[in-house]
Amino acid sequence: MLTPFEVATTQDTGYAGQDTLSGSRLRTNLRDVAAAISPMTAEFLRDIAATNVESAMEYGVGTRMETDDARAAGPVADGYNDSTRSIRIRGLPGGGRSINFFGAPGEVDLYMSESLEVSRGPNSILFGFGSPGGLVNIMTKRAQVARNRTSLRTQVGAWAHRRFELDHNQVILPGKIALRLNGLLQNSGGWRRWDYNDSSRGALSLRVSPWKHTTVITNYENGQMQSHVT
Repeated sequence: MLTPFEVATTQDTGYAGQDTLSGSRLRTNLRDVAAAISPMTAEFLRDIAATNVESAMEYGVGTRMETDDARAAGPVADGYNDSTRSIRIRGLPGGGRSINFFGAPGEVDLYMSESLEVSRGPNSILFGFGSPGGLVNIMTKRAQVARNRTSLRTQVGAWAHRRFELDHNQVILPGKIALRLNGLLQNSGGWRRWDYNDSSRGALSLRVSPWKHTTVITNYENGQMQSHVT
């Protein structure tokens, strides 16, 4: 049996997500959750070529990136010119983003994500996390003790966009210990002169199951991001 605190994306079929943690923080089928939750599966994120939360929100239900169109013009400390833009959900600004329900520090890249869930509405009243508009939660890739697996992905686009991703799952001790490595190398320009967005990042996930009903999962990410704040 799968842990009640983990959603296995292997059960997803195409664009249809089956289970969620956003409703009750326990693995629950979407049809049994009263909250308005829209999952974006790994296959869907690949098909729309989403690389970060901003590009994924273009296809969200009732979501859009904050562009400060409701405030007066002029320089602001937390406005559109920030490197991390806020999300507007159901017209309410300040939609939060999280990684495995922990606050996301800065820009979130989807190279290490298994799926993405958009919870629309004040679900934070129950759990004390998130804004009244809702929450965008990214479920990261975790090590699996079943089998070894390696995948490579290359993305080429306009404005000298080059992106390379690595995903490798290594079983160290079958059924007990596994390690997963995700890497990203990106060099990308923009339609504005001198615009660029370069990243070199890596993420590790270690799973240890010493006993039948005990599993310890450790995630770590490090890297460097350089971009022009337009």
